[in-house]
Amino acid sequence: MTIIDPRLFGRSRRRARRQSLVRGLAVLAAAVLCAVSGLAQSAEALTVSNTVTKLAGNFADDASYTDRAYATSSVGTVTGPGGPIPDAPGASLSFTTRYVALLVADGDASSEDGSTGSRTASYRLQFTVTAGAGVQYSLAISTQLLGELTHVDDGKNPAATTIGNVTGTYVGGGTTGGTLSLTSAASNSSDTGADTAISKTSTFAVFGLTGTGAAQTYTLDFTWTMSATSDSNGANIADEAAVRLGQSAPPGTLTGTTAGNYPGDNSRVSCNGNVDLSNCDGHTARVSVNEIPAPASLSLLALGLVTGGSGVCWRRWRRR
Repeated sequence: MTIIDPRLFGRSRRRARRQSLVRGLAVLAAAVLCAVSGLAQSAEALTVSNTVTKLAGNFADDASYTDRAYATSSVGTVTGPGGPIPDAPGASLSFTTRYVALLVADGDASSEDGSTGSRTASYRLQFTVTAGAGVQYSLAISTQLLGELTHVDDGKNPAATTIGNVTGTYVGGGTTGGTLSLTSAASNSSDTGADTAISKTSTFAVFGLTGTGAAQTYTLDFTWTMSATSDSNGANIADEAAVRLGQSAPPGTLTGTTAGNYPGDNSRVSCNGNVDLSNCDGHTARVSVNEIPAPASLSLLALGLVTGGSGVCWRRWRRR
């Protein structure tokens, strides 16, 4: 008769429990890895493209300075959105656009007044977002207006400059918060060469957006007014006046006038061709498109049970 040591049964049971635990952890790890792999393989590309143009209501550029007044503007994309990048929770693409302008007036000794009259700035930023069907994303938009109402005291008569509030509008889906508009209205009628700086910012957000797999279009419009006037009276010539919003006049255009020069008074920064716009004169808009992770999907992913990934891995593991 063979006597079996009962301690062997305890060791076998402990060994079996350890093996079961190891197998369970292996299954869970494989499920998580396979789920992530499955999601990555099925991901679509997040694509953003944009255009920025002056609208028909934007003032026409002056060809010369012969009437002692001059106005010009331009608009463009400073940094493009790049991409496309893989559709994934937390994916983000952004781009920055900039509108710049310059208004100058300088009445002279022959009693020729300089006046730009009221000029309207008006431009449109339009962009499309292509995200996978059912993918949720949001928009974060920040705007900034930097510039100066610059006067140069070179006569007896005062000059005058003005700028109005910026009105910004949004057309597109989702739930919005914040504003695209700026309370930027200011005026300067100094006859001592004093200047008025302009520095305003705004933030705007759009939530509840869902991709369809096709391009979805969003439109931002911005508009405001501005003017520069320098009225002479015979020998009493007027001071120089300029609304400086980042634009520079072509060399030799503003003969005898310095108010519109860069860096000029107070060493303003035009930043033409510069990517860092934090201190650059002009109106800038920065748009970020951000994918939002679905909470339920993240929880399931953490457990390694995301459909399309873990189920396949489980079947593969069982077949082994």
